[in-house]
Amino acid sequence: MTSDGFGPQAEVLLCAEVTYNEYPVQQKLVGFEIYHQGATIYYDFAREATTDADGKACISFRIPWPCADPVNEIFGWWYVNATVEVAEQVAVDNLKFFVYWPVFVLSVEPKAASFTQRKTGGDTMMFTVTYGTYFVQPQHAIITCTVYDELGFFIGAAYTIDDIANDWSSYLAAIPFTKTWDVSIPMPTNAVVGKGTVYADAFTNWPWNGGYPYCPEVSNTFYIVKP
Repeated sequence: MTSDGFGPQAEVLLCAEVTYNEYPVQQKLVGFEIYHQGATIYYDFAREATTDADGKACISFRIPWPCADPVNEIFGWWYVNATVEVAEQVAVDNLKFFVYWPVFVLSVEPKAASFTQRKTGGDTMMFTVTYGTYFVQPQHAIITCTVYDELGFFIGAAYTIDDIANDWSSYLAAIPFTKTWDVSIPMPTNAVVGKGTVYADAFTNWPWNGGYPYCPEVSNTFYIVKP
């Protein structure tokens, strides 16, 4: 049966249950083959474990994360074959799982090419952030939107908290669940005229609470103009 997805460097636990006439068979060697085709590297490695009193044999490993081009090498479907022999009869089982960022930000788009600055109060800066997940288990995420002006001064920010999840049919077809968040950030009077930059990020929690980024940051530019 297909497993839910895993993120970069996540630990994967594989377990097989061996029975004969529905009764656990212990002290049997179970083989596991794990493989994935990356952009240039073909991962194919094998392990084995011995069944315990309940007939269960387990191994674990972490998703590799090479120094060179890890996204294209690691993301996508991974496959597992498990085999065991009982009384000259070989039983085989298999599964697959998808590897990707648990939560990802696809884009952050300004709703206008430019926003007008005024000393009496500028236009409200408006953006649309698109984010999502491939995974079926709910992923708790804090999505942030942060804006700097041309001189690199912070001029505004907003956030939303969401628990997002995919459905099995879309997951099996490698189709992510995505949604949009419309952001409105007031423009302060000290924002300078010129090119502004907006950044969008996804965190497991606030960094001061031990949270960390789910995925790479996404950015875009817009203009702050005179009346």
